Amino acid sequence: MNFDWWPPSLAAQVAALTKQVAALTQKVGKIMSAQDSIDAAVTAIKAVVADLATAVANVQAELAALKAAGTPVDTTALDAAVTTLQAAQASVDSLETPPAV
Repeated sequence: MNFDWWPPSLAAQVAALTKQVAALTQKVGKIMSAQDSIDAAVTAIKAVVADLATAVANVQAELAALKAAGTPVDTTALDAAVTTLQAAQASVDSLETPPAV
């Protein structure tokens, strides 16, 4: 756009505003990029939590099957490990931010 016919002060103000808009556009781009990284991390964490939940259920089912079969194996340490794993899963679950209403 040609500002030659505009008063110099107005042309300078428009140029300053244009520069500020460009700076804001750059900042918004950085924020959006950071948000994309955060969203990716949240997705990865949710996948780990889902894997933990599946692992806990699988281990508990295997322990129950061993006990039901009367297998003479001491599962005390494994039972304790499952309890610890459940506590870790609960801790990770508590970090999740509820969806905005």
